[in-house]
Amino acid sequence: EDSYTIAYKYYDGENTTVQCSSYTYKAGSWQSAALTVVTEQFVMTGGEWCYNPSTTITLEVGKGIEFSSTFYQLITDWVDDNFPEYVTGYGNNDYYYGGSAYQNNFDFRVSAWKGQGTYNGLSDEEITNLMWERLPEAFPHALEVLYADVAPIEGIEIIYTINFGIYDGVTTMWTIQYKVTGVGQFTYVEGSLKETN
Repeated sequence: EDSYTIAYKYYDGENTTVQCSSYTYKAGSWQSAALTVVTEQFVMTGGEWCYNPSTTITLEVGKGIEFSSTFYQLITDWVDDNFPEYVTGYGNNDYYYGGSAYQNNFDFRVSAWKGQGTYNGLSDEEITNLMWERLPEAFPHALEVLYADVAPIEGIEIIYTINFGIYDGVTTMWTIQYKVTGVGQFTYVEGSLKETN
């Protein structure tokens, strides 16, 4: 009844993959059984390796960065579906959240928000307050599409950390966190929005 599991690299003539086999000693011989290889994320916590699928997403700032553009476009698409008057004629940025799939950042210039014509009667201070109030609401619109199958795991706090840029004349880098609270559901972690540079 002794049992050993062996992980090895297997070359099939074209590709190399990692495979596992389990061998158990029964009735005088070693009997094998194939196993499925699963890769998961583990984090060193308190001197022990613990399973933790928390994820960090970095949205690089700049034109033509595909992953970042996809992320911001999903935010703008949500705005277009719910508040189309805040989406610019280009269709790749909005002034409900300030997201730009063209520049891959949030545009927090008050003049740009006023230029959309949807904030008549609001002061610069009121618009600035609105930007920061709405910002935590923006990211779940993309997370829920891109990570729709992420589910909570009992006993493990799954956190998605997002690093991103805000432009208000100069670009500054920020971070924000969301906790997985249901299948494809992300809830803002209060107080996690912070400037990183």
